[in-house]
Amino acid sequence: MNSIKHKNTNMRQPRQRRFYRSEMCDDPKLFETTYWNCSDGEKYIRSVEGKGIIANRNWIAKIFKLSRNAHSSAPQYAYSDQELRHELGDWYDHAEVYECPGGWVIFLSPYGHYHGSHHSNDAVPNGWTRTRPIYNMEASTIYKFVPGRGAKARMERLGAVAPFIQRQFRKARYDPKYKMCHAVLYRNLEECGALTNGEADNVWQECGIIN
Repeated sequence: MNSIKHKNTNMRQPRQRRFYRSEMCDDPKLFETTYWNCSDGEKYIRSVEGKGIIANRNWIAKIFKLSRNAHSSAPQYAYSDQELRHELGDWYDHAEVYECPGGWVIFLSPYGHYHGSHHSNDAVPNGWTRTRPIYNMEASTIYKFVPGRGAKARMERLGAVAPFIQRQFRKARYDPKYKMCHAVLYRNLEECGALTNGEADNVWQECGIIN
């Protein structure tokens, strides 16, 4: 009688690799050390929530020209966990810090400010701005740009803002229906962190707007 060879069911099967959420993004390294980056990437990208958040993370990476995650390398004046907690109260939660042209961008997505909660319509803290959600589609995400110090950082900021300001200047100059005074352009430059010591004309020259 021939013996029947049974498959050894006790043999260990190779473990299937788990994909992280960051691997679903255009630049995986940018988000791999974030609190958001869980190991359910393949399942996450198939959900409506996951597709939306990943699309938003790709968008902020492109719009803010994020170059690297700087959570552990940003200087003290740009990012201090303790100071943020003191400044923001319940708006603080898992800060994400990235390097960008001319400085750093800090993003926060606090649990307590979900849409539908009694906090959802609260005014954002002074100096911060709402943007597309990057943690949960039902939660608010706010950000703040922190300018770098020194001439190099200032020129990087000018390089980032110049095309936008130039377009505004041309439109104001050639379209009689669109009147934008110099004060508004100055304010836009100031909001982008480009003005230093009130030297507006120098900034305009560096942007190529005036000779």
